[in-house]
Amino acid sequence: MHHLLQDLGREIVRLESPNEPGQRSRLFFHEDVCHVLEESMGTNKVVGMIIEMPEGEEVIKLNSKAFEQMKRLRVLINRNASFSSGPNYLSNELRVLDWFEYPLQSLPPNFHGNKLIMFKMHGGFIRELSFIKFKNMTIMKFNDCDFLTKVPDVSSIPNLKELIVKRCTNLVEVHNSVGSLEYLCKLS
Repeated sequence: MHHLLQDLGREIVRLESPNEPGQRSRLFFHEDVCHVLEESMGTNKVVGMIIEMPEGEEVIKLNSKAFEQMKRLRVLINRNASFSSGPNYLSNELRVLDWFEYPLQSLPPNFHGNKLIMFKMHGGFIRELSFIKFKNMTIMKFNDCDFLTKVPDVSSIPNLKELIVKRCTNLVEVHNSVGSLEYLCKLS
């Protein structure tokens, strides 16, 4: 039953703009996601994107300006896609950022992330976390981020409930502010 409802919802969203996926509110079909990101066809209408490529698919050749028009993007989940390059821009409206093998060492400089609630990185090249000022964040997870060397001061994230850093082989420092987080219930 769940799959039928999911398929029905996806078809309703597809009908928002049958011929131009960048005009839809949500993107989840891998062909549509590739088209929008490689051709920089995203618009202000896109609020959610889930990227899940079939096994064996090639790398997405990300246009450097692919995310620039997606100013209302609130959910960006990359489950398994690899990218030829990283984004120059991410929407400050993002609530969920979950990226598999993030291709850059840090997030774009314009990204403030004040509305970010969930931040997850799986593998990739993320190294720099000095940007962390995400006051609304409740979940922060880093798995297999081999270039991550330290977790900086997190005192500006008072609502953090989960901080998980697993298999980050070069992690050598976790700032002592982690110990003073009032709502932290899970630390790994």
